[in-house]
Amino acid sequence: GTQCPGVGIDETSAYADRSYMNVAGEFKLISAEDINGGLMIRARMEYAMDVPVITNLAEQSYTNQDTITVEGTVTADGKVNVYVNDVKVSSVDSQDRRFSAQVNITDEENTIKVTAELNGIETEPSASVVVIKDKEAPVVTVESPLDNAKVNVEVAHVIGNVTDNIGLSKLQINDKDVVVDESGNFHERVMLNKGTNIITVKATDNAGNVTTVVRTVIAELEVPVISNILPNEDVTLTEGDTLTVSFNAPTGGEGYFRIVVPFGLESNELGIPMTENDGLYTGTWTVPEGTEAASLFIEVVYISEHGYEVTGTAEGRVIIEGEVDPNPTVITNLQPTENSELRIGETFEISFNAPAGGQAYYRILLPFEPLSNRPGNLMTEVEPGLYRATYTAHEGVVASGLQIEVIFEAQDGTTLTEIAEGRLTLVGEMQNLPISAVIIGDEAYDMDYLNSNPEAQAKLLNWYNLNKTVYIKLDNDTIVTTTGQEVSIDVLPQMLKYFDSTGIKLYSK
Repeated sequence: GTQCPGVGIDETSAYADRSYMNVAGEFKLISAEDINGGLMIRARMEYAMDVPVITNLAEQSYTNQDTITVEGTVTADGKVNVYVNDVKVSSVDSQDRRFSAQVNITDEENTIKVTAELNGIETEPSASVVVIKDKEAPVVTVESPLDNAKVNVEVAHVIGNVTDNIGLSKLQINDKDVVVDESGNFHERVMLNKGTNIITVKATDNAGNVTTVVRTVIAELEVPVISNILPNEDVTLTEGDTLTVSFNAPTGGEGYFRIVVPFGLESNELGIPMTENDGLYTGTWTVPEGTEAASLFIEVVYISEHGYEVTGTAEGRVIIEGEVDPNPTVITNLQPTENSELRIGETFEISFNAPAGGQAYYRILLPFEPLSNRPGNLMTEVEPGLYRATYTAHEGVVASGLQIEVIFEAQDGTTLTEIAEGRLTLVGEMQNLPISAVIIGDEAYDMDYLNSNPEAQAKLLNWYNLNKTVYIKLDNDTIVTTTGQEVSIDVLPQMLKYFDSTGIKLYSK
């Protein structure tokens, strides 16, 4: 029929032993039928090809080049056509069922697919891939540190922002990947070595575009030293005189000095600027009119270019003398010069010498009372230039180490104050010892003071360990032991030191 191929004999075939014929329902070698050669079939053969596959590009790829290589595989060698955005841009022949084509890409977004062609007929296109062409590099802003920053710490905080028009692949700082938040912000700590440190911030987008920002940071990790602070001896000046201050320190910094009153409040102001010449910092100050002072300190301030702030104090002090008054208004011979103890009703005398015709006052400075604006208690000028007053110890006031201040107002309006060398102790009556006092030997403690003072607690514990008696004042008339036994005030010593939050007080029988 028409569906069977034509059969012939190939008399030159070397494979006659592979040819058989069906004779009367039995297969026999054709050589058994005296036929020389082998059977052959003449037929027209057609071959089919599958859809080619692109192997070197992902479903979406990025590049910063104008050309790109498209590689892939086919099931049979032949022609491969490459299409970019549905336009055929290249045709190549595959070899060993592999193909490679270099194609131009002109648009920002390029859809690439390939077909195989056999005898002028193309297969269906391959799965398409999208190639994004991006030649715009990321934008990197480094806010900190500044370039050539000079610091005095071991860690630099690298802070900034990175953006890209298509997509950021990675951000690296000194070749270390860094986390970037949704807004493109980053913050990374970088350890510094002493000296010059290079910090490289490198941003790479998906297309391989790179932006690099380099920051140089110079770290000084040792505190600088200032030396040779002058003046190193006391200096006496009068109004209009010039004081020169200097010191040595590393170059490139800033120098200041300020004149400080002893025991005065510290100032936040740097002081008077100084000039530098090869590490020598020098500044001057002129004494204003009407200025007088004694034992002023000179403090210098050095701020290095790395941010260290170092202070120092000159050994020399500044004395500023005013005009000498031939008849100065002064207080002399202030009494008492020795410490005194007073009981209720006892008195003692306060006196001093000053110019005649003035007004004199005294004040007993109690530690638990605020200072009053009143001048104090009036004193009497018993003879020209001698002022005297008598103080009487009042009931209910118990204190120790009280200062006695005198105030003198001269006829010309000058006001002087001075503290007597002698201190005053007001001794209370033993029966007025505060309630709840804990008595240990010749000392007594306020309960709150005892609860908060480790030394007092240790003394109490030691007293117990020695099996000595501890007394407690329960009320105005009752003193008991810790076992509850009531005792007479006679068992107490002649004098007790009483400790509370305001200090030490004395109570006597």
